[in-house]
Amino acid sequence: MEDMAEDEPYGVSESVVSEYTGQVDEYEKLDDEYEFQYAVSTVNDRLVEILIYHRLHFWRCMQQALKGIPKSVASLRRMAEEAPDIGELIWIILSSGRDIVRMIEMEEVKGGVTV
Repeated sequence: MEDMAEDEPYGVSESVVSEYTGQVDEYEKLDDEYEFQYAVSTVNDRLVEILIYHRLHFWRCMQQALKGIPKSVASLRRMAEEAPDIGELIWIILSSGRDIVRMIEMEEVKGGVTV
C-alpha cells in the first residue's frame, strides 16, 4: 500500500486523470452542440426581422460570405456591428467547426436550415 502512495501522490494516478479529462471533453462537446443548436434556432426565429431590418436573406448571405464574396462578408460584418446579439450568433455558428456551406445547401431543399 505504501508503494502505491509513493507512485501515485494522494492516490491519483495518471489513468484516473485521463479518465476525468475525457469526461470533461465530452461535457464541453455537449455544451458546444447545445450552443450551436441554440444559435441556429435563434437565427431561424429571427429571419423575418433580419430580412426587414437588415435587408438580408441571412442563410444566403452567410453561404456567400463563406465562399468569399466581399459584399456578403461586408453585409454580415455590418449587421454584426448594428446588432451585437446577432453578431454573437454568427460567431457561434462560424466557430462550430461545421461545414456551414454544405449544411445550408442541403437544407435549402427543405426550405430552411435546421439542426
